[in-house]
Amino acid sequence: MNFQNLTQRLLKKKPLPYRRQRILVNPKRDWAMGASLFSIFTLLLLLLAGYLFYEVKQGDLFVIKETESERVVRLNQKTLYEVIARYREKAERFEALRTGEPASYTDPSK
Repeated sequence: MNFQNLTQRLLKKKPLPYRRQRILVNPKRDWAMGASLFSIFTLLLLLLAGYLFYEVKQGDLFVIKETESERVVRLNQKTLYEVIARYREKAERFEALRTGEPASYTDPSK
């Protein structure tokens, strides 16, 4: 027996016995299992959708409960007015630069 015959015999695909073929491929069983899984998944989705519908209808799903520890923070009006005044000054300076003549620069090469 030479090496070529030995490798051909080892790599040759042998047909599976009929009983093993029936175990691996069974269309009736496979379709029944697929249909069962689809039905179970659909039933679970319907139950979840029904639960969410009920919770939303009752108004309990998106309720945010306020705690006692939250308190109202007051603004310091003096600081607020100072900030507003700074921004108004900036706006006035910007408007003056925008509408005024462009700045003249001396030529540095002279």
